[in-house]
This record gives sequence, structure tokens and C-alpha cells, in this order.
Amino acid sequence: MNAKELQQMLFAEDQREWLSTFNTNVSAIYFTTVAFLPLLQKCSGDGHAKASVIIIASMSGLQSRLSGYFSYSASKAATIHLSKMMAYEFQVFNVHINSIAPGYFPSYNEGRQMQLVPVGEENGTESEVVQGVLFLAKNRFVTGEVLNIDKGESLCNPVN
Repeated sequence: MNAKELQQMLFAEDQREWLSTFNTNVSAIYFTTVAFLPLLQKCSGDGHAKASVIIIASMSGLQSRLSGYFSYSASKAATIHLSKMMAYEFQVFNVHINSIAPGYFPSYNEGRQMQLVPVGEENGTESEVVQGVLFLAKNRFVTGEVLNIDKGESLCNPVN
């Protein structure tokens, strides 16, 4: 593929779709979390457990070798960075914020992306992600982290 062909392929993505992806994956998380900040602070006071915000990101936000998925991958990278920024800023309110970066699960990723997944005895299911959510929700000493749930994918395709 030459530069002109790549340019045509990249410009084929509609700008409205690009912005919609960012609105869904970044803006919605930011404004929803900020809207609930007073409630999150209140939940963390008076001996209650520390309030927790768990953001579902993606391994796509950590890897640079996913050609053809620019808007999605860039939005997930922004989501991960946003979660770290909010974790830092909101720690004074006793609110902890973390992200989960699932790998490729057959339920929502097909075809060539599944080729990146290490060979193993079975495919992942939603329950693996749920277990990660429970871990982050229960652990009061984890904040600003990204939990990779990827069956070792990041070992085969290292993150940035």
C-alpha cells in the first residue's frame, strides 16, 4: 500500500463517526463521572468504603499496532489517560478511579483481530471482565491503574 492509498482509506472514515466515537468513549465518561462526583465523595465519607469508578477501556488504547482502527484506538487511549487524570484529581475526595483494558473477546471481535490472541484452551468471556471489576471495586488501595484482562495478549503484542 502506498501513501495515497492509505490516505484514501483513512479519509474514508466519516468525521461524524470519528466524533461520535470520541463522544461515546471519552466525553460521556468524563461528564458522567463529574456529574456524580459529589455523590461519590459522600459515599466515601463517614466510614463508608472508598467510592470506585471503573472505566472499561480496551487493549486498543495501549497498543500502536492496530492499523485501521484509528478513531477507536485513539479514543480508548484518551479514556485511559482521562481515568489516570481523574484518579489523581479526585483522590482528595477519597474516590478511586481505575480502568480495565480487555483484550479481544469473540463476543465483539471477529476475524483478523482474533489472530492476535494467544492460542489457549478457551476463549475469554464477560465473566473475566466482571472478576476484574469486582477486584477493583473491593480494593481500596488501587487507584489510577489499568488492569489488562487479555489472556497474555500484551505479552505477544507489547503495549506502548
